[in-house]
Amino acid sequence: MKAYKLVISKGILALGKVGVGLLLFLVGSCSAGLAEMNINPNEASNLSFGAQLLGVQRSISGDRHENSRALLTMCSPFIQHNASIRTLNEFPGGKYEDIEIVTNALWESNYPTAIKNIVDLVERTSGNTANVNFNAITRIVKVLAFQRLTDLYGDIPYSEAGQGFLSENPKPKFDTQEFIYLDMLKELEVAAQLLDPDKVSYQDSDMYYKGNIEKWKKFAYSLMLRLGMRLSEVAPIKAEFWVKKAIAYGGFSSNSDMAYSKHYDDSTNGISSALFFNNFYKLSATLVDWLQETNDPRLDIYGTVREGGGPQKGLPNETDAVTIKNLPEPNGIETFSTYNDKLIRLDSPMILMSYAEVEFLITEAILREWINGDAESHYNAGVHAGMTQWSVFGSTIEIPDQNRIHSYLTENPFIPEIGMEQIARQYWLVTFLNEYESYANWRRINLPVLIPVVHDVSDSPGVIPTRFPYPTQSYSLNEANTLEAVSRLGAVDNFNSKVWWDN
Repeated sequence: MKAYKLVISKGILALGKVGVGLLLFLVGSCSAGLAEMNINPNEASNLSFGAQLLGVQRSISGDRHENSRALLTMCSPFIQHNASIRTLNEFPGGKYEDIEIVTNALWESNYPTAIKNIVDLVERTSGNTANVNFNAITRIVKVLAFQRLTDLYGDIPYSEAGQGFLSENPKPKFDTQEFIYLDMLKELEVAAQLLDPDKVSYQDSDMYYKGNIEKWKKFAYSLMLRLGMRLSEVAPIKAEFWVKKAIAYGGFSSNSDMAYSKHYDDSTNGISSALFFNNFYKLSATLVDWLQETNDPRLDIYGTVREGGGPQKGLPNETDAVTIKNLPEPNGIETFSTYNDKLIRLDSPMILMSYAEVEFLITEAILREWINGDAESHYNAGVHAGMTQWSVFGSTIEIPDQNRIHSYLTENPFIPEIGMEQIARQYWLVTFLNEYESYANWRRINLPVLIPVVHDVSDSPGVIPTRFPYPTQSYSLNEANTLEAVSRLGAVDNFNSKVWWDN
């Protein structure tokens, strides 16, 4: 039997998941009362646009369920940001174990909550010119939510998703990832053009920008740049078209533009709650070694040795409870670097897209000769932004000063001949904690170079997994459409099948 709980936070009534399975997510104002919800469960007329958007934005940030599983336990060790000695059900990602309760977490958390509500909110804000900004912003958030899902799973319910009440279709088709990406790019273009600074907008209920139209327009074009570049290896002509368009219109121009979820001491911060009380997650040796080799000041921002002091050192991803004893002493698990406590407070934000990412994507576009420009200056701007973006985590984070950043760039200058590797590594570094994006960009170009883990419990021995399998519930509740999607994968639904853009 599935178990569920009601979560009431800051005036929002939301249905959160404890067990597994799909449940239609219903929202209503607290004043409506539970009795009214039970009488008319699909009624949202008394819920403000802002309250519903805030609920979606919080869902995208994620609770402990999906962040501890999909983000920290799978994506992060896949691309070697973190590591753990644990195996089996609790920490399977580091050894490439396919454990369904972990790989289905993002799907099960998003479709009944964020997806169902964002689809409903797009519908509710449509058809009235007075609501144009509400509608445009909602459509941008919709792209953000679906992008993460399709990047992990490939073909997914998209055009018919969240339509259970609207179209009485409880078994949505799986659209191809190619269709999804091209539609998301068009949605971003339309949304950006709809945004009107002279019309009413979201205000305090908008967790990202408080309804600031100019910021939302920059975010739309920055997302367009990210999505356009994602097509670089599978559809380079289309990729070039959208990348040029995004850069021409203009995206983020400073760290003050970047999109991030804000949290408060009394709110659920999924990443922080998963990490702060769990000493099994350690920083990967790959991450720590690279930071140390280049004298990167971000090492002390990202990590710390929580118990006993001592120098920072990363845990090799292949290490388990037996082989850790063969590492040089001291080799107790507490002697390895873990996440900096200052990054994982309950009020810590979650960066969804940064200005540094934009600068590195522009640098890549220059190297591909899609646009003209000074690759080195954009690369240096990206490094600078990536060093300083962590200030949004609070004044206790010690940000490198200008001299330290200049010294780092002098010691590690941009070299065009190896520019793609340098861009990829920097992108990998600035998306620390945004593991979904880090994992996706790594799969796109297979850079930076990572050495796969070999372990006898692995379901993908010696090969870093390239996607998440579909949940069993999708087979049981939507069998025909799921099987059709699997047939497009070559009838193989596992860690080693690939999404469309991962050519």
